[in-house]
Amino acid sequence: MKNLLVEQLVAVAEVQQAAGYQKKQEACILTGLGGSSKPVFCVAIDKILGEKGSLAFIVASREEIRAYRRELNYFYPDLPMQELYPVNLPRVQADTQSLEVQAGRAAALRFLQGEERGIVFITAEALQQKQFVPRSFNKHLLVKLGEEREQEEIIASLVALGYERTAQVDAIGQFSLRGDILDVFPINSNVAVRIEWFDNEIDAVRSFDINNQRSIQSLEEIKIAPLVLEESEECTASVFDYCAPTTIVIADEPVKIFELIEKLHKENKAHAEELFNKEEIIEQCGKRALLVSALAHSFLRDVPSINVPVRGVAPYNKNINMLTDDLEGWIRDGITPVIMLSSSIKARGFADNLGNYKLP
Repeated sequence: MKNLLVEQLVAVAEVQQAAGYQKKQEACILTGLGGSSKPVFCVAIDKILGEKGSLAFIVASREEIRAYRRELNYFYPDLPMQELYPVNLPRVQADTQSLEVQAGRAAALRFLQGEERGIVFITAEALQQKQFVPRSFNKHLLVKLGEEREQEEIIASLVALGYERTAQVDAIGQFSLRGDILDVFPINSNVAVRIEWFDNEIDAVRSFDINNQRSIQSLEEIKIAPLVLEESEECTASVFDYCAPTTIVIADEPVKIFELIEKLHKENKAHAEELFNKEEIIEQCGKRALLVSALAHSFLRDVPSINVPVRGVAPYNKNINMLTDDLEGWIRDGITPVIMLSSSIKARGFADNLGNYKLP
């Protein structure tokens, strides 16, 4: 079903036009989209561009993040998703932030920079905050089964990558050493990993559950991503400065985002030097973002605007007669209706029910 939907949209002229602007890293405005149509159209654009880069969704608040997660999980069940958490103001150093926030921010920035493909959610609050000028991520630590590696070397590498040494690993971004056994919870993994030595040789690499310490799977190698960036002291960069050429940046309902930015800026006048103002954010979005909204707006008049002819369907509220009337009309007009339900069992039952109304 998901392939059918995406394939239909890939052929839509407006989608191809929007993808063309994104391929050139140029901004464009897509209007006429609301609700579930937004993520579906973005998935189609990603498909046209070869599904190479990460997708970054700029939204007003976490409420929109929850909605996008539900929709995008259907199309990208295996793609990692991460919010770029805002930091507290006044700006605090990375080593004083919670480990969870550090790990989340590092993962999100890694996705944006193209180190790994994923989906990033950025609220207006996070978008507004100035970031450290990016340099690059520290190199990943790669540990392979059977290779000879000194424990001290790997521990030094983990410390350099920003990992915290603890008595026992119980959270992401931590590591612990007990004799010939090293436990580490990489920020690019959903589970912790146990590395065992025999003399200087890596004798076993296994993932394990931190709650019961039971092994999950034997591994040939493990790639451990850094928890920290190689950052300059200068803090003037925007989120867009981190984006790789292949990253697709989508601004959802830009008017709502810009208005919230203006409100947040007024509320944080004491820290204005650490924030981008509304005009600066509008300028940044106008350079390369895909601005998606239901209605047209007066912002960014010089940016190409594409209106997509999407219309919502009636709320049938279990009125089968109203639904079948519409289905018959669409079929007569040469339209192929696609009905989505939450399970295959419900879909089969619903199809049988429609068959009673002589619908093909």
